Amino acid sequence: MNKLFIVLICLLFPLQAWGETTVQATVDRTVISPDASLSLSVTVKDGSGEVDTSDIKDFDIVSQSSGSSISIINGSMTRTKEYTYTLVPRSKGTLAIPALPVDTGDGLLHTEPIRITVTQGQSSTADSGSASIFLKASISSKKAYIGQQIIYTASVYQSVNMADARLGEPEFTGFSVDKLDDQKSFDTVINGQSFRVTQIMYVLTPLQSGTQTIGPATLSCDLMRQDRRRSRLDSFFSNDPFFSSGRRVHKTFRSPSLTVDIRDLPDRAPTDQPFSGLIGTFSIASKLDKTSLKTGESATLTITISGTGNIADADRPVVTVPDDCKVYPDEPVTSSQTHSSGTTGQKNFAFALVPTKAGTLVLPPVTLNWFDPRTDSFATASTPSFTLTITQGTGQTASVRTHAKTSPATPPSPKNIKQDVTVLHRDILPVYEDVDAVNNRAPLAASSFLAAMCIPLLLCGCVPLIKKRLRRSGHPSRRYAHKAARLIAEARKSQGNEACTLCSRALIASVASRTHTLSESLTYDEMHELIVRTTGKNDLAEQARALMLTLDTARYGRSGIAPDQTKALIEQTSKIVRELCA
Repeated sequence: MNKLFIVLICLLFPLQAWGETTVQATVDRTVISPDASLSLSVTVKDGSGEVDTSDIKDFDIVSQSSGSSISIINGSMTRTKEYTYTLVPRSKGTLAIPALPVDTGDGLLHTEPIRITVTQGQSSTADSGSASIFLKASISSKKAYIGQQIIYTASVYQSVNMADARLGEPEFTGFSVDKLDDQKSFDTVINGQSFRVTQIMYVLTPLQSGTQTIGPATLSCDLMRQDRRRSRLDSFFSNDPFFSSGRRVHKTFRSPSLTVDIRDLPDRAPTDQPFSGLIGTFSIASKLDKTSLKTGESATLTITISGTGNIADADRPVVTVPDDCKVYPDEPVTSSQTHSSGTTGQKNFAFALVPTKAGTLVLPPVTLNWFDPRTDSFATASTPSFTLTITQGTGQTASVRTHAKTSPATPPSPKNIKQDVTVLHRDILPVYEDVDAVNNRAPLAASSFLAAMCIPLLLCGCVPLIKKRLRRSGHPSRRYAHKAARLIAEARKSQGNEACTLCSRALIASVASRTHTLSESLTYDEMHELIVRTTGKNDLAEQARALMLTLDTARYGRSGIAPDQTKALIEQTSKIVRELCA
């Protein structure tokens, strides 16, 4: 509607062209007290632009707004864009609002600098014992290490009602910040005066060493200044700023700045365990869902790291297993809560263990090393070791080639002994003993006779070809190639883990078509070596090795696999199988 109105105005009135774009900065006052605020207006005439306020260092910007207007005077149109900022002084004395750049699209324009005098009067936060509203700030520890979590708390004390309250966060330079969603409220009494206290907390993590300064938090609000004349209704609505008789007075309260001494972590001995990067209080535990299984089956090892600190930064522990066991890590799962003492929670790491050889498998302990700020030293904890009993799976095919033995001749069965023909009945004889049976038949044509004579010769010539084809189809390489193709066809009709299992079996069968030996317990390195030795193609061996790892991870991992990923894996398997079976 606004755009349509402007277009109509332009059509109805012969207006003069807009003039040159200008910018101007003004304030509502140049002398203020430490707990007061001022209004800064930046006006852009006959144009538009974006104001850059990053150069304002002596004031905090607690609110901002913008508006636009168009005026027509004597046929001349003027367009105005105005930006309004509420500023709160950071210190006393003579402060500066520097020249602010305004990007108009055609270039940069600058406002004129403005000087503001902040009087030496007492601020509302200086005497919290007698003030009706004041702001405090505290830190859980004035000394911390890089990566150690500390708690910053801003507390608002109020004994009177306030309106349009806004809390300005301090500058947390050199820290990563995580604000707590839940704020605490409680009542307290100071010097015989009751206060309602509201606390807002932040979890800070130091990022660099040295003395770091946390700037003051600011509270901007409106207080009601009562008129001397009061009506009878004032006593009823005295607690509601909207109905109170009087006018609003904008006030700003500031907390003191705080400094924190941030230290580097102490040096570690070369013989210490690898550092996990965790800083706080932690523990480590593990469990194994079963200790007896067959080759090809999987057992799940779960390692849990829990405690208070930067739990989300915990890396996946290193699980050491023998070469005859495959390890498939799952995606870690983190559950944590941030409260007044820091971030507390746990991180679970799951591993699928798939043994490929029968025997006894020993899982050594997993060690966690972290830094404990309470003792100013590194701490170490370990999980217990586990022993697995592995038996040979029934679905496994031994990798040792077996040779068939010739069985001795067996005596003929009584059923195979020839017996004399005995005429049981003569009921079919009349069919052939009829008079027509002795009649002459039509003579056989010469061409038909020659064709009949050639049929045995053709059959004799085809016998070697048929025998050769039968020998080829019975060769192990062809049998395994047919098996691989059949498994790929079944995989196309399946989804999820079943499809991945069929693809894995097809890949192993295609390798068997080269080696003439089927072994379900091939390791990745063995598969790579067999493909290189039988084909001479290292790239193909690398692709097959990576594909087998992906298939096994999808089979034994908890996260599963999406349908589109399943289709892509089937096509990749089919391509490698065709090349191996060629």
